[in-house]
Amino acid sequence: MLELLVFLNQRRDVLQPTEYGKAAAVRGVIKFNDIKTFYVKWGDLIGRLSVFFTAILLLNTIAKSLKKEK
Repeated sequence: MLELLVFLNQRRDVLQPTEYGKAAAVRGVIKFNDIKTFYVKWGDLIGRLSVFFTAILLLNTIAKSLKKEK
């Protein structure tokens, strides 16, 4: 199985693109980044907040529908 291979830098710039469907080897130097990203600092905070607010909205909707029935 042949795939498109690319070599990316820290800013996701394509440095060594290859042609699709042709065998190729890519070689480069990887520079590590010391800057901590939002995800490294806070983890899956956005996902947890989304689940929390979805649960609140769902409970609110259920409470309103039960209140209308009475």
